Amino acid sequence: MPTISKLGALIFLYLLLQTQHSHAQFMGISIEIEPEIKTEVISNLSFGNLSRSSLDNNIGLGDPGMGIYGITSYQNEEIIVQLDAPRILRNRQSPDHEGIFLNLHAAYANKGKNDFKDAIQLNDHSAQFQILDPELASKNENQGYEAWETAYIYIYGGISIENIRTGIYEGDITLRIIYQ
Repeated sequence: MPTISKLGALIFLYLLLQTQHSHAQFMGISIEIEPEIKTEVISNLSFGNLSRSSLDNNIGLGDPGMGIYGITSYQNEEIIVQLDAPRILRNRQSPDHEGIFLNLHAAYANKGKNDFKDAIQLNDHSAQFQILDPELASKNENQGYEAWETAYIYIYGGISIENIRTGIYEGDITLRIIYQ
């Protein structure tokens, strides 16, 4: 008889569970967090006023007149920096004839301070790097410190003036910042 009562209890339990209906609702969620980045011109690239007899005028890394740009974002943000510059600046009045030869370079410093001595030159006018050097960012995180940091871009180079007319010479120089 005990076998029948166990079997009966199992049947009763099965029927009881069958009469209970359970409902569930599933929800999908997707959140996209856009990186935040701020750029700042700290110092414009400036060759100053030039005369036709200036010939060559160079601004080296660290020299006055060097362009300095700050890029502020979360310390682990990975960015790509590209410098696009024309090889020749053209005279506004006669753009087809004469020009000033332009040779620009760029370097970046991501050690947490504006110091050109820590700068790394861009290869072929492009570089990919983290806002704060990964080694320094790791130390910050190990200390429980998560912060916004600034990387610095330095623009420098030279121009060559040869027997040209006076006037305004121009060209577009673009510093492109791509964040991922």
